[in-house]
Amino acid sequence: SATSGSNFPNNSSSVNKLSAIHTKDYLFVLIPRIEAAFEGQYDYSQRMQTVMALCHFCENHGPRVVMTTQSMRDSTQTECCGPACPISNSVMFPEEGNSYRDRHVDCLMNEVRDDEGRCMACSSFCDGSGLVTADLDAGINYISSQVAVNERVCQLVKHACLRSLSCEVYASMPLQAHTSTMKGTKGISVPTPNARMGNFEDSWLEANVDEGSDGVILFGDDDHGYTLSHTFRLRDAKARGFQRWFSLIVICMDKLLITNNYEFFVSSLSTIIHRLQEQANNVFFMEQSELANECLKQASRASLLPAHFMRNRVTKLELDTSRSLALITANPNIFTKLHKQMTYVLRTQARLCTESVLEGVPTQDALVQLEMERSFDEEMGSELSATDWGIDALQQIVALQFVARRLYHLEQQPLALEALLRQLVTGGQVLVKCDDSSFARQFLIAFAYLLPIGCVHLTYSQRYEHVFKYNLLACPMSMQIPADAGDVVIASVVLDEEIDSAETPQCSSFCDEFSPPPPHSPPSFLDSSCHSDEAANASMDAGSHASSLVLQDFARCRIVRFSAPSSLFVSDSAPAIVTRYKQLLLDNELGSRVLEAVIKNTREQWLSRAKLIYQLSRQKEGIDLKKVLRVVKCTQNDAPVLRFWQAGLSKVYKQHVLNTINSCQQVYL
Repeated sequence: SATSGSNFPNNSSSVNKLSAIHTKDYLFVLIPRIEAAFEGQYDYSQRMQTVMALCHFCENHGPRVVMTTQSMRDSTQTECCGPACPISNSVMFPEEGNSYRDRHVDCLMNEVRDDEGRCMACSSFCDGSGLVTADLDAGINYISSQVAVNERVCQLVKHACLRSLSCEVYASMPLQAHTSTMKGTKGISVPTPNARMGNFEDSWLEANVDEGSDGVILFGDDDHGYTLSHTFRLRDAKARGFQRWFSLIVICMDKLLITNNYEFFVSSLSTIIHRLQEQANNVFFMEQSELANECLKQASRASLLPAHFMRNRVTKLELDTSRSLALITANPNIFTKLHKQMTYVLRTQARLCTESVLEGVPTQDALVQLEMERSFDEEMGSELSATDWGIDALQQIVALQFVARRLYHLEQQPLALEALLRQLVTGGQVLVKCDDSSFARQFLIAFAYLLPIGCVHLTYSQRYEHVFKYNLLACPMSMQIPADAGDVVIASVVLDEEIDSAETPQCSSFCDEFSPPPPHSPPSFLDSSCHSDEAANASMDAGSHASSLVLQDFARCRIVRFSAPSSLFVSDSAPAIVTRYKQLLLDNELGSRVLEAVIKNTREQWLSRAKLIYQLSRQKEGIDLKKVLRVVKCTQNDAPVLRFWQAGLSKVYKQHVLNTINSCQQVYL
């Protein structure tokens, strides 16, 4: 076992010496001065993890935190990042298959100075000493000290200590019922004394040990964190009432972390307490068995006398309320052992409870994108290469807004934006004439964000390509459109030499938002197919500079000619999604990220409607699709959109629908 007791020193003097013990998973380091042993090695700005502490109600100083164990992630993850400490603070780290090698521990000035009055009863590590366990695999260090090594954690632990030993009391239970629960994980009963002490000491135990206030309680709030406290008592022959009051507490800012691991924490705390009580009981009965402690026996039995009996006849006992935990348990390495046990609890909890992002069913865009990545079609592969694309999702949004406003304010055709959107969502061909092939692609890529991935077929060609092959086509200005091309929306775009500063997109605001998309949002078609590995690993400055150049090109663009079929200018027959897209693109109140999320949501909503239409239209029985359109809150004007968007469904989904329908038909037959 990585935490076996044999790995630790067996004498008390070794605790104050500098040493290191290397095991399979741990590296145990004993450091004499914490405030001189760690500096700059840990990031205190990170959210506090679970902290364990041993508290004691000292008869001389009141509630005190005796020992705190907390985990901190090593932010350096390097051999030695700072200036080396003096050789007195160096630590020897054994290497596999080699002798020890020196490694200097970076200096960490402790934020907290322990100015509270203390005696041996409420002290653990004197002079700022402490214990460090390094989990080499996880890169986490477990630090045990008398006070926490940062101010925030120290205040939380003190607050929890005060409440656990004062106002927060475990609910009393009947003696019989309480004893039964002690057998489980809720608490620990005081062990039965040695047989040689007889039933008399058993009666004394029942009369003097108030187990009603010992047990587990959970309390806390969002400001001071949540605490799981297990109060218990240790027998001490020279303490008032012959017992000392302690508590083991687990503190965390996340309430769910404690409640989800409640049974584990309670059982672990109970085991630690049980072992402490066994050691304390052995020392207590040993001290009572000595002939020199006859006065101790008389004082311990005085509580059994009737209330009217004059107890002042009993010999008075000389109390020693400052005896340390190491003394009452006869274990000079008790705090080293507690450090091992607390470290084991924190490390096990961290390993057992790992957080993972639960992703839902993949979207149709994700499935189509996966199918396209697996496809070895040379023609499609050339069109979806990283050299043809190179525009971020947020760039798409900013560019899309800019071009939409240009089309909306186009003097020669006031309804140009609505006509282009209608042609786009119904599967008609949109053709952009521009001599700059790179900008022509980016112009179409911006509008491609409004469509499902499977509905986007885009290229730049020197000759005309029909709509059944490419619905988004870019070409030079000199290319002639054949007569059999059908209904095509044509936009002729030129790039001016000078930039109109009044109409330049806000590059600064975009650069502030230029960052990777949120972790829980699925990557868009252009994010995945347009970025190479080098672009994904590019620096933020390079990305911001590139985005500024792209937006400058859009600021230079000018639409010199726009033509579209007359049927697209009839506003009464426009699909609902066209009105929705137009409203979003012209809304100046929406930021780039908000607009990206809303457009993505709108796209998924209409793609779900297309899925339903596809399922019902493939049924063997005749179904009135008009009623289905009313159910999904669509009209006949939306039917062309739903038919075209069925092309955005993945092949896997379509095959699954057909297989399900065929299997159901066979069952009925």
